[in-house]
Amino acid sequence: MPHITPIEDQISAQVAEYCRLRGLRFTHINNEMWTSSFKQKNRSKRMGVSPGVPDYMVIILGNLVFLELKRDYKCKPTGNQKEWLAALGRCEGVFPYVVHGFDEARTVIDAHLDGKPPGKRRD
Repeated sequence: MPHITPIEDQISAQVAEYCRLRGLRFTHINNEMWTSSFKQKNRSKRMGVSPGVPDYMVIILGNLVFLELKRDYKCKPTGNQKEWLAALGRCEGVFPYVVHGFDEARTVIDAHLDGKPPGKRRD
């Protein structure tokens, strides 16, 4: 049977469940809400919704960990995502990552919980 890559929604649900199991304070940053409503688009823009903000913000041992989820290695960050990741990477105590699949997200979270954060990855 061929390997089926999970869609990003499935990976997101796994990351959220894992953060809950580990007792972490986290949020999913819901920037991907699609709508054809110009009223909603304009409202979001007025409220400061900014394209490219990473998918998850997790507080781990006093640090902020941002996770930009990708399904697999074929999926690359957009220009806006790269800009956000770079800006976040310049902040003290902030660790932005691009992770491919749930296993990479779990590895990053566990490394931070163990006090051994991997280098900031923004590829």
